[in-house]
Amino acid sequence: MSAFLFLISLSYPISTVVGAQWAADWGAGAYFVTPLILFGLFPLLDLIIGRRPGPSPRVLAERTAVAWPMAVAYGLALAHFVLIGWGLWQVSRAPMDLWSYLGLSLSVGLGTGAMGITTAHELLHKKGRWPRAVGLAMMLGVSYMFFYTEHLKGHHKHVGTPADPTSAPLGENFYRFLWRSTLGIARFIVQTEQKTLAQRGLRFWRWDNPTVWYGLLPLMLMATLVAVLGWVVLPYFCLQSLVAYTLLEVVSYIEHYGLGRRPLPDGRYEKVRDEHTWDADFAWSNWATINLQHHAHHHAQPSLVYASLQAREGSPQLPFGYPTMALVALVPPLWHRVMDPRCRAAVARMSEPVA
Repeated sequence: MSAFLFLISLSYPISTVVGAQWAADWGAGAYFVTPLILFGLFPLLDLIIGRRPGPSPRVLAERTAVAWPMAVAYGLALAHFVLIGWGLWQVSRAPMDLWSYLGLSLSVGLGTGAMGITTAHELLHKKGRWPRAVGLAMMLGVSYMFFYTEHLKGHHKHVGTPADPTSAPLGENFYRFLWRSTLGIARFIVQTEQKTLAQRGLRFWRWDNPTVWYGLLPLMLMATLVAVLGWVVLPYFCLQSLVAYTLLEVVSYIEHYGLGRRPLPDGRYEKVRDEHTWDADFAWSNWATINLQHHAHHHAQPSLVYASLQAREGSPQLPFGYPTMALVALVPPLWHRVMDPRCRAAVARMSEPVA
């Protein structure tokens, strides 16, 4: 039963395809079914089903040893590629009006963000060339292969410190965060790779530097799509990539907002603890994001399979699941009213001695 629950993520591509079929009778509005489901139906189901802390220790141990969680992840990866390809076919086969074009791009982007990037994130944390290759290919589909470098070399090491551009300090609104984070990620990636190569006596601009290829491959893919399908597909591909990236940044903003790590006397920062991550134990949205909302456990054990993640007692709880909180984040006055008091209370509870 658990495997089927995590297949709820397939509702994103399914609703997008169904919306396209309904468009013949309902008009361009049918292309917006996916955002209505993600930001309307899912928050309602979260409230109805409520919170669940995750698997028991026994079930957790069993899930770590079985193969089905990764089989589900690869199934979602396949759906990610199919969704992008199906969208390319839709926009290239016949002229579309502006609202239909935008609705399709938005719906596909929400799917490639909520299902695709979430699954790619899972695969990129796994050992072995195959899962990481699939994860990178999925990030190519949203034009953000740099995520591999930024997330694994940056975020997990520097989370909750000024060195992590994807950790939002208390009081920062999402739009300022999006701008600062995007520039900070670009700066971090270049500086990190320059430092790594310099230690080996090598220059940054080398054909065998993966970071260079992470920038070139999306451009090469776009050029190929235009050559094969025409210019009409380029705005669609760029828009769905932009939506997916923005959704990723909204989630990053939510996950660690205001929960900074304290500096130590020697200039380093305290170790990452559960208190430095916001969790949301709502069952439905956890099924729909392959347990991404059990985020503190992920930081404690980054390579642990998603099906084994569970609630952590020390992690502060968001008042709603990610779909609802994403909408709240887009309205800064509402966000600060909801989250700032909770954040101050969470920081006040961080009373453990600095080690």
